Amino acid sequence: MLETNAGVETLIVECKRVQDTSWIFLVENLSSNKTSQVKSFVLRKKIEIDKFQWSDVYVNPTSFESGFCIIPGNSGTSNSLLERVAAEIALSTEALADEAIQLSPDGKNIDKIYYNVLVTTAKIQVCIVNPNEISISDGTIENPVFNEVPYIRFRKQLLSTVKITNKYENYQNEEIARAKESTLIVINSEHFLEFLSKFDWEKSHKNNQIFS
Repeated sequence: MLETNAGVETLIVECKRVQDTSWIFLVENLSSNKTSQVKSFVLRKKIEIDKFQWSDVYVNPTSFESGFCIIPGNSGTSNSLLERVAAEIALSTEALADEAIQLSPDGKNIDKIYYNVLVTTAKIQVCIVNPNEISISDGTIENPVFNEVPYIRFRKQLLSTVKITNKYENYQNEEIARAKESTLIVINSEHFLEFLSKFDWEKSHKNNQIFS
């Protein structure tokens, strides 16, 4: 767990050591631009709890974002490795936020943003894919383009103990599903210090108005 000096922002960091492998993330060709958006957990408590939810914030450095990961050489059941780890980190993040409330003195204000982070020795690659070019008959992709990247945002609907707010009760199913998503920032271990040096500790909450 890494915190800013002010203690507002916290990185919940898990480490995974693997050998001689790459994690391949699929990125749609039409939406392959890098993003600064991260679905992080936001806690705000004044007199009462104002926010206790996964919310979109914007932080540097930018990266590709993907909801699909392929681990070569694994069986179909093993391909859920990243989803399982991401879910465990998300639940840990929610537990830490709940603990912050339980341990805070009465009347003390709390402003916190929690980021899910996984540092791995695996090489991180993106495969830029146009969905229209995927074969319907065998599911293969012709002429895929691979690029190695230092880090990526993995965004998925994972396990969560937090109920979505009432404002979503009239939303469509797709919008409700998006509301339940969270982001795991996956970082190659060789680039972890680089990531931290570029992480925008200050503006990530000042420019987003998430505490307004």
